Amino acid sequence: MGLIDTMRYSIFTNDKKSSHEGRDKLLSLLSNDYILDEEDPEIVFIIGGDGTFLRGVRKYINIIDKVKFLGISSGTLGFLSEFHVSEIDEAVKLINSKTFKEESYHLIHLKHGDKEFDFVNEARIERIFQTLICDLYINDSYIETFRGNGFNIASSLGSTAYNRSLGGPLVNPNIECLILGEVAPINHNVYGSITSFVVLNKIDKITLKGDFTMSYFGGDTVFNVSLNEDKADFEITMSNKKITFARFKKSDYYDKLKQSYVKG
Repeated sequence: MGLIDTMRYSIFTNDKKSSHEGRDKLLSLLSNDYILDEEDPEIVFIIGGDGTFLRGVRKYINIIDKVKFLGISSGTLGFLSEFHVSEIDEAVKLINSKTFKEESYHLIHLKHGDKEFDFVNEARIERIFQTLICDLYINDSYIETFRGNGFNIASSLGSTAYNRSLGGPLVNPNIECLILGEVAPINHNVYGSITSFVVLNKIDKITLKGDFTMSYFGGDTVFNVSLNEDKADFEITMSNKKITFARFKKSDYYDKLKQSYVKG
């Protein structure tokens, strides 16, 4: 359990009217014990959907090991959120109780040449309008020569995001793993690939070697274009960094799945 004494906090929102109204209400209800600090907060309240949540985390990625996050959904679905914006009164009562539970999950680390990134949900390498041809290695062992649009490597926390859209498995976030998925692979009697999703151990390393000229790479809400002038490989591993959620009420992963994906 965590304990809040004098808390430095910040609030990150999207542009929706309901999010800004939620921010104003949160500001008015937080007691004088709490200090608004946009630069060095101890806890970040993020009001919006999951996209907003990921952008809020990105803002504080350089100090992520010192920050806790609390998501407040202002839409119909927020898998990373604990409260809805209509529950801000309840949220503040729980916050004022001064105690909370911490839940921490490893990020995904992507390295390409001298560029390195950490992501919450997934790392992606894709060439959209031309076939990407590259060699896949796991722990330096050659697995296949892939032809298709690219790869998505998800964390268990991010298994409900792009991984799910691709048909990947939903994995309890308490299981530390990487989920490797191919994006639009070419398969016929000349070329073929694994096609199935592969769940990897948390210590495994994925390496992609090939010509990635004009391929998109990144994850969550951040993308770059690889000019691949140095023919740099991509290396994806579980990050040493973690994201920590401040949980003020009891949460159950399977209840969240039911609420998010099963029509009542």
